[in-house]
Amino acid sequence: MKSVFVLFISSILVFGCQKAGKNEPEEELQDIERAFQAALDESSCGRASLSWLRDLLVKAEEDRLSMAYNGHYVGVISMIRYRGNTLFYTDFALGSGGIAYYLFDCDGENIVITGEGAGEIPNEAKKRGNIIYSSLGFL
Repeated sequence: MKSVFVLFISSILVFGCQKAGKNEPEEELQDIERAFQAALDESSCGRASLSWLRDLLVKAEEDRLSMAYNGHYVGVISMIRYRGNTLFYTDFALGSGGIAYYLFDCDGENIVITGEGAGEIPNEAKKRGNIIYSSLGFL
């Protein structure tokens, strides 16, 4: 009976620690200042202020906390390199009425990529290391 009790307590400790470890990255991905700083530090945007990205992050966080924008900004922002350029990927609906991704360059201009290789962009953007912000509670 004593060994069953020890096994039970050990299981609680092990699984409890694993769950706590999982929450930390999610909380980091919901930190808009950390996301903005990562974009500044890791992008090759040079002198671009990325103020448009800060605005996007603020709206995403407001939507996450209170659905201030009816879920149009719920999703993920990733930073990817495509043909030597830094691009920002979002999977927010942004009023499209459906699930779609949007790409922005360093100046916040919407970029449309068609043809060969365009289908690989979502796969690249969804890699855990590329995600700088997520309003989703699971990743």
